[in-house]
Amino acid sequence: MTASGRISDVPIAARLLAAALAAVLAAALAACGALPTVPGVLPQERGFELVLEGNDSLSDRELERAIAYDLEELERSGFRPAFADDAAYQAQVAYRDRGYPFARVEYELGGSAERPRLVLRIEEGPRTYLDEEGLVTDGVEAFPREQVLAFLEGPRTGFLGRGRLLYVEGSLQAVPRAMVREYRARGYADARVEPPEVTFSEDRTLVRIRLVAHEGPRYLVGSIAWGAGRPPELAAQDCEEILREHRFDAAGEPAPFTARLPFQLRGALREALSAAGYPDAQVEGQVHRHSEPEPRVDLLVDVRAGQRVEIGDVRLEGNERTRESFLRSRVLLESGEFWSGELALESIRRLYRTGLFRRVDLELEGEGARRDLVVRVEEAPSREYFVEPGYGSYELFRLRAGMREKNLFGRGKQVRAEATLAVRAQRALLTFTDPQLLGSDLIGDLTFSYEEREDASFTGGESGVGAFVTKEWGQPGGQGSDATTFGYAFRRSVIDDADVVVADVGADAIRDVDLSSLIVTQRHDRRGYTMRDAPFLPGKGYFVQGSLEWGDDGLGSQLDFLRTTLTLKAYRRLSQRLVLAAAYRTGVIEPLQGERTVPLQERFYNGGENTVRSFMEFELGPKDSAGNPIGGESFSTVNLELRRRLGESPFEAALFADAG
Repeated sequence: MTASGRISDVPIAARLLAAALAAVLAAALAACGALPTVPGVLPQERGFELVLEGNDSLSDRELERAIAYDLEELERSGFRPAFADDAAYQAQVAYRDRGYPFARVEYELGGSAERPRLVLRIEEGPRTYLDEEGLVTDGVEAFPREQVLAFLEGPRTGFLGRGRLLYVEGSLQAVPRAMVREYRARGYADARVEPPEVTFSEDRTLVRIRLVAHEGPRYLVGSIAWGAGRPPELAAQDCEEILREHRFDAAGEPAPFTARLPFQLRGALREALSAAGYPDAQVEGQVHRHSEPEPRVDLLVDVRAGQRVEIGDVRLEGNERTRESFLRSRVLLESGEFWSGELALESIRRLYRTGLFRRVDLELEGEGARRDLVVRVEEAPSREYFVEPGYGSYELFRLRAGMREKNLFGRGKQVRAEATLAVRAQRALLTFTDPQLLGSDLIGDLTFSYEEREDASFTGGESGVGAFVTKEWGQPGGQGSDATTFGYAFRRSVIDDADVVVADVGADAIRDVDLSSLIVTQRHDRRGYTMRDAPFLPGKGYFVQGSLEWGDDGLGSQLDFLRTTLTLKAYRRLSQRLVLAAAYRTGVIEPLQGERTVPLQERFYNGGENTVRSFMEFELGPKDSAGNPIGGESFSTVNLELRRRLGESPFEAALFADAG
């Protein structure tokens, strides 16, 4: 027995139309240069012939990429030999960077005036590896052998770059500089490391390295004392603490002396004096190195604090759309207060966090003990419109469009409206955000949402409203940010055209319900991004988020339930272009207060583009006796991805494995 007929499949014509639109979109992006050139797919058109001879280990495509710039310059110059010589040299460098130190590349220009020809003749020579076991070190006492080997780390062969260590002369020549930097960070101010001594095996496939170091004495910080000028009483305690922090390490032992220590000490003292109201403070120091009775460095610090400055008027400049009241609410310094460099820096951060300004400057104007504070801002565009066509494996062709205003009425409030139309779904969302709720550091959100979607066994939909308050901890959006969100949501959850065996799921599973619930979410974000990473794809760190939702008839809910979800993500960089990403997601919904069944549209489902990608939408999980997906009250998924950046483009390719 079924509740109604199955949802009809999308007609073949619609699928063909969606596929055609996706193909047109891809062609348009490629024409605009938005898609990366895939090596080996389209040969580059040139006005000359390129001939590569003797390249057995590197493909034609790899060499052409390595010398692409020089080939362009060669053609642009009218085939001047100097640029052909540059191309041959860069090809030789490409080989040596891949462990072929004896590679030689010669060139020959020929052909006709109508069709010139460049021939590169390559003698690859053997590939050479570093003998890690045969490393010899003389005079290296400060580092264990494992750390010395880490200095030698460079390109490797094998899967994921975990094979044998290649000999690359350029990388090896950088080892002494790296070792000297580490020596000096540990207090060995006179340390020297000689250029590596290299010995090749008879067949030139293996090279042994000998490193000779002259460490010299290790200098520790002896004393740090005040000279003729001392800090004023208001800042004396903080400045004394700064001297202790720079004199001793975390274990309470004398700290190693480094060339940067005097600069760090002066900077920390200036910050402390500025925080106490002395913006003109000057700090000078003298360094005295001693060899007897033991190596040490004494520092003498002279402070000239200047006047303590009181703020006069606070002037705002550059705010054309933003109201003065909003700007003043983000600035922590007021007229009549003493200057604080710490509060000034935090005010700049608070203004930047609004996302409304390209540039923010705070400076004092005038002289003497009372000066005006000028806050200058350069406003960024506050309104944006977006149209995003796309194609999903289940929803098929879809179009998302909307707008966002980040400075509503000049008060820093935000509104976002968007709608999505797809072959199998429709969505609308309206969100109002106050980044400074009631003048505090809390973020307030009010959302109105609507969704209707054809799922595998039914057509589900919901509409509702939610109010949420978020407290961000640490630096929002940066490494080390946390956030706690608490809110209330009311939703009308409906189900139509259910195609399931009622006897298997129960009549209570096919019903419309009003859900009224309290929600708390905790986020712990330690992800990191570098210039090598594609946008929004982190290359290191981890992310943890947990959520708890409780619905009860005392809140007006027709379903008493407790829903918990947990998301764990971790990222590890394996090489310059490779990142291993892992994710684990799990959730449970538990009916309470005598409830026996969770409605179908509120259950968890696995399978599809956002869970286990080797299954179609909803395909993985419990089914009724007729094979229709009916969802479950708990779920777990695991995702593993090996991502590789495609050249210098912002795109990445990935190999993935999912389970659930």
